[in-house]
Amino acid sequence: AVSLTILEAAGFVGALLSGTISDRVGRKPMLLVLMSSSALLLILFLQVTQNWLLVPVLLLLGFASIAPQPVILAMVQDQFPDNRAAANGLYMMMAFLVRSLALLLLGMSGDTWGLRMTYYGSAVISLLAIPAILTLPQESGTQVGEASS
Repeated sequence: AVSLTILEAAGFVGALLSGTISDRVGRKPMLLVLMSSSALLLILFLQVTQNWLLVPVLLLLGFASIAPQPVILAMVQDQFPDNRAAANGLYMMMAFLVRSLALLLLGMSGDTWGLRMTYYGSAVISLLAIPAILTLPQESGTQVGEASS
């Protein structure tokens, strides 16, 4: 319970900060850092259990693993400036459906191969997002406070 609380609290902070940070550094670079670091931190977490490093790793893992959602949502809204509400709704619907399916598959995998192996597999699979991030459209260059045209 304490570990989950630490993870979720750090994720809350990550979700609050990631959108603003991505406004400054760019969405793609932010996603690349978050996706690669969350996979590596998950592997590190699996290695350092029963150790004093557990809390700092959980803090970093929570921040990195939950922070991409606002960045992705901002990218969706950037791509549909005239229909942001509809784009937001479609994105949220797809995110909830995919997350539900992923959790079902994660549970089945955990029952079959064990949670430790499932988490290792999840870390490796999440690295497959990196090539997909590289194919995302270029950012428009709109800075914070500027109106999009």
